[in-house]
Amino acid sequence: MISTTHILTTGGEDTRSMVTGFLVGVVSSFYFVKLIHQNRSYVISRYWDNKQVINNIAFLSKKNKQGFNVYIRPADDRFILLDDLCRNALNNLAKLQPCLLMETSPGNYQAWIKLKEISPDRDQQLTIWKTLAAMFGADPASAKPDQIGRLPGFYNMKKKYSPDFPLVKLHRFQDRFSTWQPYDIPATATGLVAIPPPVVKKKSATDRSGYDWAVTCDLVKRGWTDEQIRCYLSTRSRKAATRKDDYIGMTIRKARLYNK
Repeated sequence: MISTTHILTTGGEDTRSMVTGFLVGVVSSFYFVKLIHQNRSYVISRYWDNKQVINNIAFLSKKNKQGFNVYIRPADDRFILLDDLCRNALNNLAKLQPCLLMETSPGNYQAWIKLKEISPDRDQQLTIWKTLAAMFGADPASAKPDQIGRLPGFYNMKKKYSPDFPLVKLHRFQDRFSTWQPYDIPATATGLVAIPPPVVKKKSATDRSGYDWAVTCDLVKRGWTDEQIRCYLSTRSRKAATRKDDYIGMTIRKARLYNK
């Protein structure tokens, strides 16, 4: 976990304090709020300032109970979201001084990082997002400008968690700029090594185990630990989500024997 030298202000457990904490850590003139129903059939979009976000907590809570996931994004390109972070990435992440950390489901995290400056060019912005995502093993599909993140204090209404939907918890927040500067500091200056996630094509739409096997073999060759591989697959393997046995553990063990 984040060491004591990198602890930010801790947020409360109730919805209002966590929403307020988000607005304190991710400071913006306006926010893009998006409600997406768990079956993707209905979307509600709003453009609010911080007071409007606070004043509409009851509305957001009502919609959340009706099956809507609550997302938000600051209207400021300097904020970068890292999605699907594993617990073992948090110590290194703390070196970059993120402005906010939340747990979107048990052991699965999102973090916001605020840069001092960023190019207005969208292609350059995309490169920066992809670079940071690769450094921490974050979800590459979410590494893009305008990506929305979850608003803490509300439930993660993904159907796979039914009926025990997890509360999105705010862990740390602080209004500050990151120490990472993409234009003049190489990734190695922070002591971090960029490890791009594997890119593997499935043989067919149903070849889920083949995809997981190829990814695991690739990560074993790269020197990833069992814990890192397990964390990576647990958030990305569709087959693992449907299995009750230790499917990921078996895949890792077989991959290590195969690649000896």
